Amino acid sequence: MTRIIRTAFGLEAAANIFGAIPMFLFPTSILSMANAHPTSPSPISASMLQWLAALILGLTPQLILGMRRTPQAILSRRMVYITLLAGEGALVAVMGVQGLFGGQITGLKKETLQLCAGTLILTAVWRVLVLWIKPEWLGEEEAYEGVEEQAALLDKKTE
Repeated sequence: MTRIIRTAFGLEAAANIFGAIPMFLFPTSILSMANAHPTSPSPISASMLQWLAALILGLTPQLILGMRRTPQAILSRRMVYITLLAGEGALVAVMGVQGLFGGQITGLKKETLQLCAGTLILTAVWRVLVLWIKPEWLGEEEAYEGVEEQAALLDKKTE
């Protein structure tokens, strides 16, 4: 059953890496496509997009580590998803407010905000599904398998 979550962690890690690298290397080109106005993106905007890319890359190792089958990795999956869900919730809220005003406030096309928020909403729905509807996919029971037997063996050794 944990194959589902391990695959999801791997796919998300790959998407993060392949999405963040262009944001880091070519921020002006990416911002030009999202820009609501025909002006070129500011250096500040380009720098902030690179910061976002660095943040994405910085959070990705937790997904990669959560793919492992060790008890520590298995037990970390819930916290990884809760942390990412909280960030996505905050971003969707901000994007929703900004989307009401479109390019007037953000300088971004309304479609760009809708696409970004929509993507985050889909990942948030997935996380809610895993965390509260299908928690067995996290494999937490696997992490505890054999713990009682190991404890009994340790008790026998200490007697």
